Amino acid sequence: MAATTEQGYIGKDAPTRQVTMTARGGTRALIRTAQRFLGVTLSVAALSLLLLPFGAETTAEILLKLMFALVLGFVGAALWQAGGRVAAPELEIDVVRREVRLIRGFGPSRSIVTRRRFRDLGAVKTQDHSVSFWDADQELLAEVTIADDTALRSLRSALRDEGLAL
Repeated sequence: MAATTEQGYIGKDAPTRQVTMTARGGTRALIRTAQRFLGVTLSVAALSLLLLPFGAETTAEILLKLMFALVLGFVGAALWQAGGRVAAPELEIDVVRREVRLIRGFGPSRSIVTRRRFRDLGAVKTQDHSVSFWDADQELLAEVTIADDTALRSLRSALRDEGLAL
């Protein structure tokens, strides 16, 4: 975990638990499962198309079968990979701007998943070095453990300034 209190920034690579993303109720997991299943099915179909003999074939038929198997294989592999688990967002706590951000991606492709000002949070619960951020709808945004005492004191002070009871 990186903590720079001079700049007012506290960050951690991944929250330990997240609840609110874009899809709720298992829709995202269902879509990922369907993508992976379809990807595996197409990959197996491509492999079986190459391995199973279909009788006397001309050179053109063999080339056509090879091209079709390659296309099926690439589409299957792409769907299989697209159905993988999405990386957990990075948590940024900005005590100067008084906000919490969940950010997904790296470098120029970074995008903000959610941003909450301290005053817009429903609750912030602390226990030892663990801090939980709750939305106004009482849904868990992120839970983080901050090992640096100076960063933790700075965060608690900023939260108290915004009127959040700890």
